Amino acid sequence: MIRSFVLILIAGSLFSTLARAERMHYEIKRFNAPEAKQGVAVDDEFAYVVSNFAIGKYRKSDGVRVASWECPEGDPLTHMNDGFVYEGKLYASHSNYPGVPSTSSVEIFDTKDL
Repeated sequence: MIRSFVLILIAGSLFSTLARAERMHYEIKRFNAPEAKQGVAVDDEFAYVVSNFAIGKYRKSDGVRVASWECPEGDPLTHMNDGFVYEGKLYASHSNYPGVPSTSSVEIFDTKDL
């Protein structure tokens, strides 16, 4: 019984160590992006940095901003939260936070036009 318990503890410890190793990450590049307030989405070539009502498009290879989009605060957007890129479109989640009643939308941007 004790032997089985010890084997389970050893196996659990080994599994825990392996699981932690898989989650390790390494910073490979860093660049300044004033829009970096809410989230970031990426495709093969660019990083799309999302703030409440602005998006910056940065070339991943050198960190140069190549395009941007912005609206006046609250007109029409109040609080973009994050985004992801799929098939050439940037999908950004949006809410009227802290407004009440709560409303949400998904804003869609063509990455080529941004």
